Amino acid sequence: MSPKVERSPLPHSYRSFWSLLLLCPLAVSSAVAAPASDACSIVTKADVEAALGKPVGAGEPMKGPSADISTCDYRTSDGSASVKVRLSPKLGASEHAAFPFKDPRPVPGLGEDAKFAPNAATDEDTARFDLGSALSVRKGKAAISIFYMGGGDRLAISRAIAEKALARL
Repeated sequence: MSPKVERSPLPHSYRSFWSLLLLCPLAVSSAVAAPASDACSIVTKADVEAALGKPVGAGEPMKGPSADISTCDYRTSDGSASVKVRLSPKLGASEHAAFPFKDPRPVPGLGEDAKFAPNAATDEDTARFDLGSALSVRKGKAAISIFYMGGGDRLAISRAIAEKALARL
C-alpha cells in the first residue's frame, strides 16, 4: 500500500500563478530601488545646469581606470565652465581615502565624509596653476568626486551637484 499523497485543491497552474504574484513585488521593489551605477545617471545635465545657472551640453560618459569606476563630463557651450563627475560605487572607501589633492578640508554635513580641495593640485609644482576644485564624498561603499573648473563659489557649486548625486546613491 503506497502512502496517500495530499493534493492541493488548486490546480498546478494556479499555484504557480499565485507564487509568481507573491514574488513579483519583491522583484519590482528591487528593480526600483537599484541605485544608478554610472556617473551620468548619478548627476544629470539638469543637475549641472541648476548648479551653474547656465546651460551645458549632454554628459559625455567614460569608463574609468577599472570597470567599477565611471566618469561623466559636462561643459558649457561657451567654455566658461566644466564639471567632471567620477563615480566609484564599490571601491569608494579606498578611493575617498586616497584623495590626492593638496590641503583638503572637511565638508561637514555632506555624505558620511567629504573633502574639498579649492585647487586640484597634487603638489607644489602644480599648485601654481588653477586646476579647478575637487570634492570627494563617501556614502557607504560608494564615493563620488566632483571636479569643477569655472567661476563662482566652487564649494557651493560642487556641493549642490554632490547633494543631487547622494540622493541617487
